[in-house]
Amino acid sequence: MQETHLHISHAHEDPVPGTVYLNAEEGDETYYGQALFPIPTADPNDPLNLPRWRKYLALISVVLFTLVGNASILMPAPYIGTWSVEYGVTPQKASTVESYPVLMYALINLIWVPFALKFGRRPTWLASIIIFTVFQGVSAIAGDFQSLLAFNIVASTGAGICETVAVMVVDDVFFLHERGAILTFYTAALCLAAIAPFPSGYMLPNWHQAYWTTAGAGACIFILGFFFVPETYYDREEALKKYSVETVTTGKLEGQHVQVSEEVTSLPPRKPYVQQLKPWSGINRKATFWVSAIRQFSFLAYPAVLWTIIYYGIAIGIGALFISYSFPAVITAPPYNWSVQAGGTVTLAGFIGVLLSLPLGPLSDRWAAYMTRKNGGRREPEYRLWCLVPALIMSPCGLILYGLSAHYKLHWFGMFFGVGLFHASNFHGFSILIAYMVDCYNRNTAELLGIFIACKGTLSFGMGFEVLTWIEQRGIAVIGGIFAAVMLFIYLWIFFFIAFGKDIRRWTAKWRISHLHKG
Repeated sequence: MQETHLHISHAHEDPVPGTVYLNAEEGDETYYGQALFPIPTADPNDPLNLPRWRKYLALISVVLFTLVGNASILMPAPYIGTWSVEYGVTPQKASTVESYPVLMYALINLIWVPFALKFGRRPTWLASIIIFTVFQGVSAIAGDFQSLLAFNIVASTGAGICETVAVMVVDDVFFLHERGAILTFYTAALCLAAIAPFPSGYMLPNWHQAYWTTAGAGACIFILGFFFVPETYYDREEALKKYSVETVTTGKLEGQHVQVSEEVTSLPPRKPYVQQLKPWSGINRKATFWVSAIRQFSFLAYPAVLWTIIYYGIAIGIGALFISYSFPAVITAPPYNWSVQAGGTVTLAGFIGVLLSLPLGPLSDRWAAYMTRKNGGRREPEYRLWCLVPALIMSPCGLILYGLSAHYKLHWFGMFFGVGLFHASNFHGFSILIAYMVDCYNRNTAELLGIFIACKGTLSFGMGFEVLTWIEQRGIAVIGGIFAAVMLFIYLWIFFFIAFGKDIRRWTAKWRISHLHKG
């Protein structure tokens, strides 16, 4: 069964990018008392009209790949010492099995995204999973260090698109009023992937088995996605012209019943399910590969995009590098004297922090809807940012608590609580800021995501070269305090964008570079 919509909505965008008028008129379908946006068509093949169960199975598929793809990048951490002995290389060189794939994972999106725009989301996503699965399996039988490194880099080219497609599918099949809640699943996958070193070091017998596990997970996700992830690209502007709904009302007297009927042009037949399983899609003649590849970089001119990139890059760098690098050295030394294998247990604190925060996922959607009603039906992307204010306090406090507990050798619970607090704040920051960024500039969402993931991954990768040196030179308490101040500074920009975000969007819409996104 298709999801039932009235296919009538008077929602429309303002000339200012990101501002949407959601006032409902007679006959409109509403949610939170506001008209639906994007506007659904009467076309049975419109992704917005997919059955609810198909939408959520597609979401589960892409989110699982986000989880496994990210986890595969972090999984090698416990085996650096093993590889150093087994292959006769220095620990620094052995660590490149993790660091270089991290960089490739980020940069490959600059190629995958134009490919997905030209040839379709579904074939690109399925091809990327095949690459990931095959080379994760080949890594399990690598005979020398150079082969292991090369196979991991190639596998990361397949994993790289997992984040991009997840957000693209959310943007394609869910409405604006659902976006914040749905993106929390994507964010949860990113945050939960951080615990990958713990099961790989504790629960699996060796690194060969770890790679076989991720390869098996990739194969299962491919099967799930093959059957339940459709091609979600849809030319909505063209479809609204062809399949628009005309309303005819009868009854003019006050209090008289008003009937609303719909008249539409002839609709295409619904594609049979078997036809939807084709692993290829039609070529998008409107998309030009090289134009899309170059146009991605134009998004770096927008302040909201730069703010989101910096937040993600620094938060991931702190969470994945500062904490994960420093905790094992602290917990294995007196007075704790935990085993070397226990160095990954701190990821459980982040896991618990994310789980406890999950119920708050829809909060930004509900708050934005409330603010929209107060604003006469005009929705601004900045309404979401108010929900980030608690994280402004949680994130720096978590880092300070972790740093001081580690420096003064306080009870281990202090470090765990600080890490949990920090990751809980990151969970909200990740989900709300990416929703805010997509709300602001949604005309070329895929290209925006490509440059976003490439830049935030490169930024977090770059932090890895100096974090250990900083800790050795300054001490964990000082570096923790500096990072807390950095996160506080980044969060304080919330108020700047709440106050001036729309003015900035209005100003940047007049730039010549903005016309690149209107074609």
